[in-house]
Amino acid sequence: MDYAEFEDAVKHFASRASDTARRAFALETLALMRPAADAASQHEHTPGERALFEAITSGLVTSDPRELQKALARLSDEMSGDDVRAIEFDGDLVEYMCAVDHWIAYITTRDPVEICGLAINRVNCIDFGLEEGSDGYSIRNMLAAPEMDAEFQRIQARLAGN
Repeated sequence: MDYAEFEDAVKHFASRASDTARRAFALETLALMRPAADAASQHEHTPGERALFEAITSGLVTSDPRELQKALARLSDEMSGDDVRAIEFDGDLVEYMCAVDHWIAYITTRDPVEICGLAINRVNCIDFGLEEGSDGYSIRNMLAAPEMDAEFQRIQARLAGN
């Protein structure tokens, strides 16, 4: 399965999933991504950015989506103030923030495309840890790596409500 087929399958799973399955999948995925993002935040964010990051992540379920979006935009702006610093952030941190953005968009619009985007953010985090070519893994053979195959199975099962 190449990358385009992988992404198409995830879009299909997300489009067929119930809202309950999508929400559960998204929150589980964000929880899986958070430890690496937290670790990166500890050494990459300023104290003010770290406090904002914490406020956002602790309010994913309870905060008003508009307030979350404003806080995420403010954090992104603060992180992007220095052009050099902006391009050097840890990939896990950036993917997590993108996943949070997809979550906020999903709870606002209920568009399953946002769940697909969030899933791909998680896939990208897994990809960061893989060597292209090891075990035949590449964008032309996404399921060759056991980690990627396991994630694909998790995505499919969770979006089916299992």
